[in-house]
Amino acid sequence: MDNNLWYNTTIREGNYWSDFDEPSEGAYDNNSDGIVDSPYYIPGGSNVDRYPLMHPTIIPSIVYVDDDFNSSTPGWGYDHFNKIQDGINAISNGNTVFVYSGLYEENLLINKSIRLIGENFATTIIRGKGDGTAVHIINDSVYIDGFTVTNEKTGTSVGIQIDSNYNKITNCSIHHSGRGVIISMHGGVGSIYNNISYCRIHNNTDSGIVLDGCTDTTVYSCEIENNFWGIEARSSYNSIKNCDINNNSMYGIYVYSQEIHIENCRISSNKIGIGINGNYNRVTNCNVSASDFGIKIFQSCNYNLLKDNFLYNNSYGVEIVGWNNNIMTCRFSNNGYGIKFYSTCRNNVTTCIFRNNGYGVYMHSTSNINCIYNNYFSNTINAIDNGINIWNISKTPSTNIIGGPYIAGNYWNDYNGIDTNGDGIGDTNLPYNCSGNIQQGGDYAPLLESNVPPVANFSYLPLNPTTTDVIQFTDLSYDSDGSIVNWTWNFGDGNISYEQNPQHSYADDGIYNVMLTVRDDDGATDSITKQIVVSNVPPVAANDTAITDEDTVVIINISGNDYDTDGTLNLSSIVIINPTIHGNIIVNPNGTVKYTPNPNYYGYDEFNYTIEDDDGAISNVANVFITILPVNDAPIANDDFVSLNEDSYAIIDVLANDSDVEDGIPELNDIISQPSHGIATINPNGTITYEPDENYYGSDSFVYEVIDSDGATDTATVYISILPVNDPPVANDDYYTTDEDTALVVSAPGILANDTDVDGDELHAILISNPSHGSLVLNENGSFVYTPDEDYNGMDGFTYVANDGSLNSNVATVYITILPVNDTPIANDDSYATDEDNTLTVNAPGVLGNDYDADGDALTAELVSNPSHGSLSFNSNGSFTYIPDVNYYGTDSFTYKAYDGFAYSNIATVTITILPINDAPVANFSWHPANPTDLDIVQF
Repeated sequence: MDNNLWYNTTIREGNYWSDFDEPSEGAYDNNSDGIVDSPYYIPGGSNVDRYPLMHPTIIPSIVYVDDDFNSSTPGWGYDHFNKIQDGINAISNGNTVFVYSGLYEENLLINKSIRLIGENFATTIIRGKGDGTAVHIINDSVYIDGFTVTNEKTGTSVGIQIDSNYNKITNCSIHHSGRGVIISMHGGVGSIYNNISYCRIHNNTDSGIVLDGCTDTTVYSCEIENNFWGIEARSSYNSIKNCDINNNSMYGIYVYSQEIHIENCRISSNKIGIGINGNYNRVTNCNVSASDFGIKIFQSCNYNLLKDNFLYNNSYGVEIVGWNNNIMTCRFSNNGYGIKFYSTCRNNVTTCIFRNNGYGVYMHSTSNINCIYNNYFSNTINAIDNGINIWNISKTPSTNIIGGPYIAGNYWNDYNGIDTNGDGIGDTNLPYNCSGNIQQGGDYAPLLESNVPPVANFSYLPLNPTTTDVIQFTDLSYDSDGSIVNWTWNFGDGNISYEQNPQHSYADDGIYNVMLTVRDDDGATDSITKQIVVSNVPPVAANDTAITDEDTVVIINISGNDYDTDGTLNLSSIVIINPTIHGNIIVNPNGTVKYTPNPNYYGYDEFNYTIEDDDGAISNVANVFITILPVNDAPIANDDFVSLNEDSYAIIDVLANDSDVEDGIPELNDIISQPSHGIATINPNGTITYEPDENYYGSDSFVYEVIDSDGATDTATVYISILPVNDPPVANDDYYTTDEDTALVVSAPGILANDTDVDGDELHAILISNPSHGSLVLNENGSFVYTPDEDYNGMDGFTYVANDGSLNSNVATVYITILPVNDTPIANDDSYATDEDNTLTVNAPGVLGNDYDADGDALTAELVSNPSHGSLSFNSNGSFTYIPDVNYYGTDSFTYKAYDGFAYSNIATVTITILPINDAPVANFSWHPANPTDLDIVQF
């Protein structure tokens, strides 16, 4: 869905996107603030997260780039890359990118303060693509050393572009671009204090160097050749020093600004050596030759200074179209025109030597009020002046160009006047007008020599020689009235030369007094001595690389590739300038160092140093780059100490205090030995669950093993303290049996006998519920008396808990089985009535009808005793037939008992009442004895 806001504009914070977190995905965090420098475009709509979050990374202090590196290279993507830009993106301000020899086809954007170091400028090549810039510097304080930089050879392509401050480009070859180097504006403000030194900038289709919108820039000791323009100085207050600027198609140097200082340069074979299209510029101590125009000062360009320059073999040594410029102490030799003035005025030319030029000075008719005095002229045509100019000043005491006592006019080798008063100034044939070539006026005070000795003078290059330089001595001597025929050079080191322009080298550094003695064709001589300081050539310290394993000392012969061209190295003079960050350096007196990496560190380290030669000169600062290869360190497993309560469990993060140098935290591999009083189980998240045995307390332990990604292991012990916790007792059900109608008496411990308490506490019984079919007396000690209900048999029970003084147990049930016991039947007395002489018949159940058997058994009747006054027929089912005696009335009875099949009841009496009924009398009698004798008395 579109039109949603995916970031907070107040705190400038968005979201984390897993597909936008790596440089390979276009995500860069160059200021290390955790926010990607470019927005994330959300798929499926037009929404954007302008502040996508990014994982922070550990920034390496140095990264290495080699076009042969790939994903299998150790450190790939972190501090090893095959693209320079990836290396730049991986570091932060103040860090280093070291680039090995190779061809790198890319356009670099340097947006942080870094050091970009090439292994060798001839073989470490950055080739840009198309019309862009091969190396674009937009951040301050960038240092680039040791590269060849090239780009597509088009007018819009650029080798190196600097839009910032305090940068230095050194020891580079920059060629075959549209423009070699551009230093321009920085954020709308001019760039300052940049330096281009010891570079060769050549074969660019436009300009070698463009200074545009910058100040305080120095171009030093560079070779700038075979470009269309050598240097374009479009902005002011910059310096060009000690450079060789040759064979450029148009200008060697073109200045269209002010306060450009050009010093000690050698400028040759350009169409125009130096073009000045501005004011207040200075050109000093330069040799300018073999050009159409040695130096050209354009129209309306004023107050420029040309001093101590040597212009020779040019079509025009100097052409001036501007005003108020000064040319002094320069030499013009073998030029078509020494100086040409065109449409100009108020320029001064003084104390210059014009020798062997076609024209010494040429003044166009549009040039007026220029002042030319105290110069030496010896040319095919010394001067042409078609304007109105000044050729002398008032006679002023001072040594003039030919050694005379006054400065006034100029020395002309073809002046034939006479000095009548001996002041060295001609007094006849005035003014000197060069045979009419000076059309208006002329020199009214030409200088003359009368048997004047020659004037000895010389120059030398380089101006600051070293013991490795071949010094070119150039004779500047002249003889105003003849020619010099002999030169004697004493170099101050015991060597002498008789050449006019000799070369000489000094074996040792020091201060030498060089004396030149010249003799003219009249035998006159002159000498001049100049002091030359010959510097010792400092030794050269070359960068070094070393490789060692993690935790392994390495001896690095850092002086092995250092050298001193004019002596020997002092191996004991090594000084560490910036020490290592990740290790310790000890300097040995034999030119080696002992490097000890910090424990467990691997990656990269560096230091730099200087070394002295046998003359005490200090070398350049060289860098030593050290690669510390990772060596797997076994993980460290530390013992753990845990406490927990009895019958609980503990989840133990055993890895929390374990470590591995490479992995950070190792993995949990196995439990080597199980605890004695519990069980330990490994959880998926790397923790261990320990559960003690039930009711156990005391000490326990187990041993576990960790493993790192390389398979190294270590073991540790987990010591466990299980604290006692009062356990509730366990009450177990009880089972008892008693007979029906029989009390159950159970002595102590009674129901507690099978109950337990793991703590060994004394138990007490507490009644929870009473029985349903009897009565109970439960004692605390577990004894009880149970009396079942009368005649009840079956199941009954009660519940209780055991108490250990603190805790109750579970509820247990006491089950009581009341066994049935046969109950004696109960026979109840019966009573019946019948009439006299009537039979009493009672049907079943008869006498059993009111009898009872608690067990419900079927009853039978058994006769115990017959009636006294009648006859009885008695049946087992309780029925009977009773016949009373004849005429008997009254009561009679018999007894019986009931039988339930097991037991007899009590004896019950059946009472029969015989109701009287009136009977007719019956006569009858009896006698006794029945069989009397004669002796008996018979009773009737």
